Amino acid sequence: MADINDAKLFRSSIFNYDRLDKYYKSHGNDEICSQIEEKLTNYHEIKKFCINLTGIFKKYDELSLSNTFDDDHCTIVKYWIYDRLFNEIIDKSKGNKIADVIPVLISIRDSYPKVKECDLFNYPLNKDDFNIIKKLYDYATDYNTVNLYLVTKGNICTENMNTYANDNDELYKKVKLECEIPNPNKTYCYIFNNIHKGKIKENLSKKLICLRVENQDSVVSGQSEDVVDDHVEYVEVEDGAHIGTRVPNSHSLATVEHPSISTYKEETSVQSSASIITIVLPLLGIILIFLILNKFTPFGTWLRVHVLKDKSIKRDLSLEHPFELLTNEHEDIDINNQKSKHVLGYHAS
Repeated sequence: MADINDAKLFRSSIFNYDRLDKYYKSHGNDEICSQIEEKLTNYHEIKKFCINLTGIFKKYDELSLSNTFDDDHCTIVKYWIYDRLFNEIIDKSKGNKIADVIPVLISIRDSYPKVKECDLFNYPLNKDDFNIIKKLYDYATDYNTVNLYLVTKGNICTENMNTYANDNDELYKKVKLECEIPNPNKTYCYIFNNIHKGKIKENLSKKLICLRVENQDSVVSGQSEDVVDDHVEYVEVEDGAHIGTRVPNSHSLATVEHPSISTYKEETSVQSSASIITIVLPLLGIILIFLILNKFTPFGTWLRVHVLKDKSIKRDLSLEHPFELLTNEHEDIDINNQKSKHVLGYHAS
């Protein structure tokens, strides 16, 4: 069954945010971030966040991310910044506001000319509005790999996969309807209308299909799905995109044996022996049947009378006329000699 929390399911959105969390912090600027920590003393782990952010800014041209729409690293970095600010730093820092942090972060960005073209801080400063847009963006980012994974599972879903598919589809329809006309009360509409184009729009308009929904507990006790199901492995290809390939699970691979040359020879020898046996056995059967008929049935008597009689007649004929045979032989020799004499005659010149 397809489970949205399956560890084998590759999701580009999770991969990208995790990579931005961990992969670039070694390139961070400790000096700048120490100064930021002094300015924002009451913000939870602000220096750690700053180290990651300055590392990302430094390697901005070299970011290796998955399934970016039109190589748009700016949008992914933007979602990462707001998500970490809202859901980690602000949530864990009582009485603090994101509006106080943004101006400080803008000053950091301006230190990196390569990033200045990316308008990182134009999103609404409301957590709920941001989370709505991020959820839709992540759904569009993950759609292709999740859909491929569903197909390999026969579109049979667990409850949480079915909920994931339905919730995102309903959210998209709701936001799309709300943002069709200008609505000042919906601050996320500006962002939605900006991203609702091209491949993002195409993916959002598709719904993930669950043909059947089953409870995870319905899997037979003691039998892992992995034993019978194949799984999808994802390989990173050009420009950070990932493709999925259906392969047999590890348990299946462990039991597959490839025949060696010696095994092939043994099989060939066995096949040759079998061919000889199929020829010899019928012959032996015919001989055995003949012997039985000859010994225990009238056929044997008939055979002896007729076959042996013919042989005895020929023998008697040869005994009765031996001289005739010899005479004929001598006559043939004399005739041949006469012919030879004519051939060798002398002709005077």
